[in-house]
Amino acid sequence: MITHVTSILAAHLEAMVLERRRQGDDDGDDDEGEEELLNDDLRNDLKLLVKMVASMYHAVPYHSFDHAHHVVSAVNDLLDMLVPVDDDDDDDEEEDEETANDVTTQSQQSQQSQQPKHPCSHYLYSNIPLRFASVFAALIHDVDHTGIINPRLVAEDHPLALFYGGDSIAEKNSIVVGMMILMRPEFTVLRETIMFPSQGDFERFLTVVLKLIKVTDIGNAQANKTILNAWQEAFGEYNLPAQQQQVLEEGQQYSTQSFSNHPPSVLLENGDCTCLDQKRATAVLYYIMRSSDVLHLMEDWDTFLKWCKRCYVEFQAAYRAGKGDDPGCTSWYEGQVVFLDGYVAPLAQRLHSSGAFGEFGTDMIDNIYASRSKWLEEGYEISLQLYHQ
Repeated sequence: MITHVTSILAAHLEAMVLERRRQGDDDGDDDEGEEELLNDDLRNDLKLLVKMVASMYHAVPYHSFDHAHHVVSAVNDLLDMLVPVDDDDDDDEEEDEETANDVTTQSQQSQQSQQPKHPCSHYLYSNIPLRFASVFAALIHDVDHTGIINPRLVAEDHPLALFYGGDSIAEKNSIVVGMMILMRPEFTVLRETIMFPSQGDFERFLTVVLKLIKVTDIGNAQANKTILNAWQEAFGEYNLPAQQQQVLEEGQQYSTQSFSNHPPSVLLENGDCTCLDQKRATAVLYYIMRSSDVLHLMEDWDTFLKWCKRCYVEFQAAYRAGKGDDPGCTSWYEGQVVFLDGYVAPLAQRLHSSGAFGEFGTDMIDNIYASRSKWLEEGYEISLQLYHQ
């Protein structure tokens, strides 16, 4: 997992270096010869960074480094699945493809050889620093998570709750722990020469990381308000297709409540994009992050079941330690359906309706309802087995 996460981060860093070299060439600073995008020392530093972050994840069933690895992969995959253009552009695209041949990773080749046709996609796809910040946010989003949910930390007057206040405690702590690792002196060269050549680069990176991690707290009303308003401001009111709406109306707890106007800030400005494009890209990126955090519920049945069981075991361990509520049997069985209908399905629907992913959004929706159907048939027996284990 460490090697895979490192390779993903390295791909985005190499793309950043390549972009800067191209900008330098445009300015007349064409260097002779070929240079490595990332030398061995920098790659080793990057791998050490990932190892240090991994070491700060606790050995809990769900909020583990395994989960972080899954979310990193999900964010990276969703960014790579943005809609590409048809292959009928001019010679400039051919030149981009030739340059991309020097980059060995699939992610980088995709970034350099294709350009999305959807304006919203273009903003996300072409902004390489934003892509790197998004993947890094996924890496650290649950670091140092104790396996105890935020409300319980507040109820117990846990030191973290006293230090960070009453909301998004685990998320705030993960940001601090992750950034403290990144700012360690052994990563000075990696930071200053590759990641953030200027103070502005670092400030923009930090803005993205902070915002994306905070929206993963689905129990935070303000975070929910922020991303819903981001969506409504960018795309307008959203209505589910009739088939899914009917499912949601079968007694499930789903709300289409509108909130008062709370316009979100655009994550990164880009002079080549209109304000509306930037707002749409911001909204889509929020939903990419939230969806990636639960993408296991949008995949195949085996993946769904694996993480469903891990989540139950973590809640059960907290309960037995006197630090949480009993997940039970019937309540867990019913709760999974409520969560799929009220949270997971709307995430996938919005990603699909943005137009940024083509038909891939349909695949996620199909997987959700296939797992929902199977859970209705087998979920109670599975919940009962988990309860008695």
